[in-house]
Amino acid sequence: MYSLISVAVFSVILLLVAWYWQKRHANAGIVDVAWAFGMLFAGLLYSFTGVAPLFLKVCLGVLTFCWYFRLGYHLQKRVLSEAEDGRYFAMRLAMKEWAQYGFLLFFYCSGRIYLFIVVAVLGGCTTYSAAHLFCHRGIANSFFCFIRCKNNRSPIGRIST
Repeated sequence: MYSLISVAVFSVILLLVAWYWQKRHANAGIVDVAWAFGMLFAGLLYSFTGVAPLFLKVCLGVLTFCWYFRLGYHLQKRVLSEAEDGRYFAMRLAMKEWAQYGFLLFFYCSGRIYLFIVVAVLGGCTTYSAAHLFCHRGIANSFFCFIRCKNNRSPIGRIST
């Protein structure tokens, strides 16, 4: 329960800071960066606060860190070096004078979404049962897919620029 509250508070603070940055720079793409790094924080916190076997918690923590750090870093480079993403520019135009209120609501909802998405990691780390055998298999498959995508041998997971 403590980790859920921590992630909820962290997500509100993180996305308020991202909204303020967006307001000053007129680039709402920062929400994607905040979302990725928020998922990283939540996944790590969840993976190390459970009662699951240490191997499972470490694997989930490492995979969460690798995936979301890579995503967040890529998005951060893109947001800081390019103009605002077309999706957010269109939202800004559509909302006109209400854009800042709309983006504040959008950023808040993004924080709630990652709070619930990463609950799967919390569920995997807070139960201790025979089902962990299947979790170990899933982790091994995920790790293989991550390495394979990282080496660009598969079109799955490639990010086109």
